[in-house]
Amino acid sequence: MSKDSLNSKLAAMSPRELIMLFVAGLVVIVLIGFTFFIEPLWKKSQSMERRLASEATQTSSLDQQLQIYLEALNEDPDKALISSIAELKEKDAVLEQRFRDELKTLVTPDEMPALVSRMFDDAQQVRLESMATIAPVNIFAGREDLSALTLYRHGLTLTFSGSYFDIRDFLQRAQKENIKLYWEAMDYQVSDYPNGKVTIEFYTVSTQRTFIRV
Repeated sequence: MSKDSLNSKLAAMSPRELIMLFVAGLVVIVLIGFTFFIEPLWKKSQSMERRLASEATQTSSLDQQLQIYLEALNEDPDKALISSIAELKEKDAVLEQRFRDELKTLVTPDEMPALVSRMFDDAQQVRLESMATIAPVNIFAGREDLSALTLYRHGLTLTFSGSYFDIRDFLQRAQKENIKLYWEAMDYQVSDYPNGKVTIEFYTVSTQRTFIRV
């Protein structure tokens, strides 16, 4: 389509149609902009869950092998078997320590509300509208191979408002400060241009089924 043809079509539009076109274009720009910041955080959270699940699966597998070796050792003491058991115990200890170290880097459920409050105290142009708790869910529920392990996802749903650029800056700061919280579903609505309202779910994980108090 040529520039003149485009100008003619725009000139033929009513003011209402032009406003609708402008709003539609604005929404597309906003969604693309937020996707640029949210998608890396979402991928990071998915990577973390896969890593924890992999470590838990390896630990469970080692525990099962260790149990088989211990039962065999009771029937027929053997130096090679004793050596294998010692090696398995060492691998198991390394994995368990790695798993615990990974969890230590995350924000605990009890710390989440205070952390959120500080985040918004530092972002005076963004207003926190509401904060609601999401019931904890066992990440490994339904996994028979990990039935002995429990790792809970604890979430909060935040709704906050501000201009597009203020919200963008807020998300940028959260990403740069490497806050150990994982972000997921997001909904953005233009409430009163240039202001908008965002609803985001974010979470942490722990071995305790503790409800977040807000």
